[in-house]
Amino acid sequence: MSFTTKELNEACKSLNTVLEKEERIKYVGVKTSEVVKEFQKKVEKRSELGKNIPDDVVDFYNVHFAEDTEEEETAKEETPMKAEKETKKEKKEKTKDKKEKKTTKAKEDKKEKKTKTEEKKTKKTENPTKEKKEKSRVSREQVKKRNSEISKLISKGKYTKKQIIEKISEKFPEVKPITIATFVQDCMNPKYNKLDKLTVKSKEGILSFKG
Repeated sequence: MSFTTKELNEACKSLNTVLEKEERIKYVGVKTSEVVKEFQKKVEKRSELGKNIPDDVVDFYNVHFAEDTEEEETAKEETPMKAEKETKKEKKEKTKDKKEKKTTKAKEDKKEKKTKTEEKKTKKTENPTKEKKEKSRVSREQVKKRNSEISKLISKGKYTKKQIIEKISEKFPEVKPITIATFVQDCMNPKYNKLDKLTVKSKEGILSFKG
């Protein structure tokens, strides 16, 4: 996260304009790490409740805090694979110790067993890789479907941002509301928009495609 204390304070100040007095974030004379935690907590809570969040706050959150779905999937998959490799190493060391204490016959049996074990390990090593590619492919397809559904709702020109977030959350419960809110907000920003057309908001808060 690369931002200055001044930028963080400005985001907190903007967010405080929609918070109740007792909920407002204290950022003067407070450690930056504590302010960051409080800021994230407030933004995500309001997003989940479907409450209004200033556009500049959403943009700041999107640039410095929002995580890409595919990166999250990759991080989650890499950790189990690392643990699996460490477990295999431990098992191999224990097998070696037992092998030294066995008789010649036991050694031969162990050798045969080791061969089978290595074959199983090879299969286990291959399977996670295939599974990882499959999950990555599915993840991209889900993101594509989600974005397509958002585009359809915007094209109808009769839903507010809050209504779109609620409908997409119902259809894709595995996606965090803040992720949906960020994407919808990006649709109104030429710099971050990923849809074919730019989204605009009417005075009544209804979203539709420009032109």
